[in-house]
Amino acid sequence: MISERKLRRFQLGLLLAAGVLFAYYWFGYRSLSRWARELDKPTADAWKELVTAAKGSAHVRSLDETVLKAGVQEMRQAATVLQQAARAAYVRTALDEETRKHLGEGFQLLDFDKAKEQVSLELRRAAEANKVAVIEPALRGLPEFNPDLPQPALHWAQLAFARQLLAVAIAAAPRAVSNLTILPVNSHVQSEGLQVLYELPMRLELAGSPTNLLAFLAGLPLRGEEFKAAGLPEVAGKTQPLFMDRLILKNVQPYPVEAALEIVVVGFCELPKTEATR
Repeated sequence: MISERKLRRFQLGLLLAAGVLFAYYWFGYRSLSRWARELDKPTADAWKELVTAAKGSAHVRSLDETVLKAGVQEMRQAATVLQQAARAAYVRTALDEETRKHLGEGFQLLDFDKAKEQVSLELRRAAEANKVAVIEPALRGLPEFNPDLPQPALHWAQLAFARQLLAVAIAAAPRAVSNLTILPVNSHVQSEGLQVLYELPMRLELAGSPTNLLAFLAGLPLRGEEFKAAGLPEVAGKTQPLFMDRLILKNVQPYPVEAALEIVVVGFCELPKTEATR
């Protein structure tokens, strides 16, 4: 049992502790609190000014939750449209069946050389029919075997694109088609499955009237069935859209009514997975 003396000591201790706490609150905490409020006053005033200014700002109103949700919805719709456009472009740039067949097979140089000779013969005949005077310099630019290509099968895609480029140029009936150059291949890695998309650029020079050159440019992105709708001479076997990279248009000194066009166009190709993984 606790003695009366110990109880009084305990009560006195509680009173002393309460006194110390009260003194700390009155002389310490209140002073520190007042000092903190004084230090915080400039920040609080600046915040009030910022809130007042924000009420009249259109940019700050756009941070409203409703506005943000509407913006997210618009971005999702835009992403859907972009994905649909990408799928449509992918289908449009798909290679023709014969070229896909060659890409899926092992590359044979003899078969490639035979196919190139056949392409050269067909283009010569088309040039004669359209009275294109100069064609041989362009035919000499048809793709040769290149050991530096990322994949040997890409020779077939280069040949297909070069044939279609020259066919469009010949169909436009300029005076001359010359200096076809096969440029180095560029590769683009897609995120899905690490599939590689190859960019095959070509440079071509041709000379003729502005009407002929415009017909050539208009035919580059078209495919076989689209030439007639565009009011252009149909190009047999034009299955690939070709994309213009850059061009230079120059005057031709001996022919004042003509112009010379130097253009770089590209075609895109995706190898079958069995070939791409070799």
